[in-house]
Amino acid sequence: MEEHGSSIDVAQRWVEAMDDSDLDSVIPLYDPGATLHVFGGTVSGRARVREYLRSTKIGPLMLVEIQRNDRAHIRWRRGHHEQMETALRVARGQIAEQWLFRPGEVER
Repeated sequence: MEEHGSSIDVAQRWVEAMDDSDLDSVIPLYDPGATLHVFGGTVSGRARVREYLRSTKIGPLMLVEIQRNDRAHIRWRRGHHEQMETALRVARGQIAEQWLFRPGEVER
């Protein structure tokens, strides 16, 4: 198993890889059984996460901030107007669970 560090370290690596649209660098950040909660649905496992991220144009990102509470929380803009947020639950140095949402939506 690859270990990638603290939640903030993993979040920063996620931002860098997604900004470059570099799925080969972002996917190893996910635990093999990771769950991604997205806009009313859920995908599980690295292969399905890769498929979802490839089909969703997340990057390039204009990073707004990374915060650390019980999860790493990332806020960014796509282009100049659309703001997005994600929360990462990191376990053993990898993303175990992620929520992707727009501001005003409730993360579960």
